[in-house]
Amino acid sequence: MGETNIAMNTVFYMFTGFAFLPVAAQSMENAKKNLPKALIATIATVAVIYSLIQLVTILVLQNKLIDNQSPLASALKLLTGNAGYVLIIIGMLISILGVALSVSYSTPFVASSLANEKHLLPKFLGKTAANGVPTTSI
Repeated sequence: MGETNIAMNTVFYMFTGFAFLPVAAQSMENAKKNLPKALIATIATVAVIYSLIQLVTILVLQNKLIDNQSPLASALKLLTGNAGYVLIIIGMLISILGVALSVSYSTPFVASSLANEKHLLPKFLGKTAANGVPTTSI
């Protein structure tokens, strides 16, 4: 059961970014045509990149992969030394910061939409400034 939860957490983390495309669609040209293409391209690109990363990690670590808490960092450490390990850790921190910034940008727009269009949140959360910025949700 624990392994399933870990795998699902990884999948949800890998594919979090594509969920923000509908938020960006409000400023996209011909969103009805381009949004499906962007979603498919994003999912395919992420799947290919992560599959390649997993393949290389498996090939490098082989039997050292079992019970490894940070396999990608460990694989790069074997290939490049401590510099590779540090690079992956810094990259991970930048990635986490990027997700946090992305969520802080998109969440107010989602809350405003849920208040105005879907009527699932209190109406005051849907208030926007003249330029469309959801001030109350922010």
